[in-house]
Amino acid sequence: MSELEFSAVALAFFVLVLIGLIAAALLYASYQGEFTAAAPEVATVQKLLDHAEQQYRAASSPETLDRSARLLAQLTENRQAARKVWFDFAQILLLNLLLPVLTAILGYVFGTMRTDKKTDPQG
Repeated sequence: MSELEFSAVALAFFVLVLIGLIAAALLYASYQGEFTAAAPEVATVQKLLDHAEQQYRAASSPETLDRSARLLAQLTENRQAARKVWFDFAQILLLNLLLPVLTAILGYVFGTMRTDKKTDPQG
């Protein structure tokens, strides 16, 4: 393997490692957003439901239950928006940027290896 081919293979390996690190970081960020950040939201909803129960006993629960339902809907929308941001970021970075670069590098490496074997009289 020539120095140029070796450099291309090393570059392809570097891009592949970079893709793996970015994918791992995105998975970790997604995990943090899904499971770690959920505790304050659950506590807020639990407080609202406790308040709704007290209001229900006081016979004025429809307002409180509607407010709780709106808050739950807003929390769900916020969670889906956060997921969409991470998904779009991963798609742009991994699929639209790094994967084509990796494909081009590997295409070059394998293309030059095949060409060298065809032109080599001993091959």
